[in-house]
Amino acid sequence: MDKNNIERMQMNAEGFKAAANYLDQAISKNGVFLGVYGPAYTANLAFACELYLKQLLLLTGKKQIGHELKSLYQYLNDDTKAQIKRAYEKKCEEFHAEVDNNVELRDLDSCLEAYNKAFEDWRYWYEGGKSSDCIGWKDFHILIETLDELIEKLIQ
Repeated sequence: MDKNNIERMQMNAEGFKAAANYLDQAISKNGVFLGVYGPAYTANLAFACELYLKQLLLLTGKKQIGHELKSLYQYLNDDTKAQIKRAYEKKCEEFHAEVDNNVELRDLDSCLEAYNKAFEDWRYWYEGGKSSDCIGWKDFHILIETLDELIEKLIQ
């Protein structure tokens, strides 16, 4: 495992997540039509998620290429997948209890499926005909926070 590479990936992932969060604030604050920032917002979220998954793979001695989130997740060992699933479900429960019980949040498998090709689909959104038709909703944010927190725990 190359610790420097893991740390660089962490910086990259955090940067893409921060860019998405900035765009999210711009959409909310300025009332900008989602079509203006939506594709960049979701592509940044998806790329952050991809980098977090690839970091987890590197931490277990695996290296994978590609952008499909569900495929990257499938390459993780069972213990890591179980940790992600438990933490994701807990965060979803906390969101429903503390923030809004009316927001529908996908289960982990459905979330990975919904955003599986989000990076490719949303960076070329103008081409149309893509498989990922959802913008980065709250469940995607929860997944990304789950992955980020797990990595932070593992690299300390």
